[in-house]
Amino acid sequence: MKFISILCITTLFSTCFLSCQSFYDFSKIDAELSHEFQLMMSQDDEMRYDSLMPMFKNHLIQVLSIQKSIGFPFEKLSENINIVSSTDHRLRLFSWDERTGGSWHIMASFAQFINKNEKVFVQQLGSDDEAKDNAWTDVIFYKIYQFEIEEITNYLLFGWGTYGSGNQHELIQVFYIKNKILVKCTDCMYGKDKLVIVYPRVDDIELKFDENKKEISYNDFYYDEDTEISEATGLHKTLKLIDSIFQE
Repeated sequence: MKFISILCITTLFSTCFLSCQSFYDFSKIDAELSHEFQLMMSQDDEMRYDSLMPMFKNHLIQVLSIQKSIGFPFEKLSENINIVSSTDHRLRLFSWDERTGGSWHIMASFAQFINKNEKVFVQQLGSDDEAKDNAWTDVIFYKIYQFEIEEITNYLLFGWGTYGSGNQHELIQVFYIKNKILVKCTDCMYGKDKLVIVYPRVDDIELKFDENKKEISYNDFYYDEDTEISEATGLHKTLKLIDSIFQE
């Protein structure tokens, strides 16, 4: 019965999206999204992942694709999921823990961004299949920094996740907005598209970004993929932005 109620609410609301393009009560929408999320997370795994999670994600995408949603704080929804914005307010990230149980945490993340034509777009970050391709993109994004490369605004993203075995990981990536796409820089991190730091849950990585010097600093750890053991090296690394690449 609860599933049927959620399905009816979502279907009716989505229909309103398609037919009522002139007015949106974002306070009401915010409350409904928050309520849907809470109901979704209260269900068993099968119902949540097979039915309710796709419905919620589609609903969220619909809302964030509305031009007038830019700038709305979504305060109710932010009580349930993590929302972080860039200082220029052209990029906003929505991410949450899907709470699958166990020590492996599956995260969902979506980006809302504005291109140079002031049009809003939504893009999923991650592949929905990180467990298979070991992409390390199962993270909750918690910080956005921005800097310029050849007069193009780039966004440095910090995200946190955990795949179990007593470890956690930080994901560091750089993106920029081009037309309708949030493009990931393929060589900005040591010549690669991302920097992943795996470290024990009991340790502190002290990850920081100096916006004036354009430097990333963190405690270094060595991760053995075969044993899944991560140990501190005792080094504190600093990566400097040199020729558009963060490097030592």
